[in-house]
Amino acid sequence: MSKKRGNPDTVLFIMQHAGRFPLLTGEQEINLARQIQSMLRMLELPENERPEDWEFVVKQGKKAKNLMIQSNLRLVVNVAKKYQNMGLPLEDLIQEGSIGMNRGVELFDP
Repeated sequence: MSKKRGNPDTVLFIMQHAGRFPLLTGEQEINLARQIQSMLRMLELPENERPEDWEFVVKQGKKAKNLMIQSNLRLVVNVAKKYQNMGLPLEDLIQEGSIGMNRGVELFDP
């Protein structure tokens, strides 16, 4: 008995969403990565050592991280498409790629 796997509507939505964000230039990626790195350093500080601008830096870092992930979602979709006939639904491959992108953005060294 064969089960239908994946939801074409979900995959279509992801692909449409990925196309909404322009690709980043190298300079933009570096600036966003620096904001993300600043945020990560701030998040490691104990509460009693946080500077006045802690909340602002964290907020900007989260925005930068989201923008970098969204702008690179097309890459995730393109890579996932290459592996879609290997036993996993495309939406699962995209989800795993997005998880990897989330971690990769944090590790990106500007």
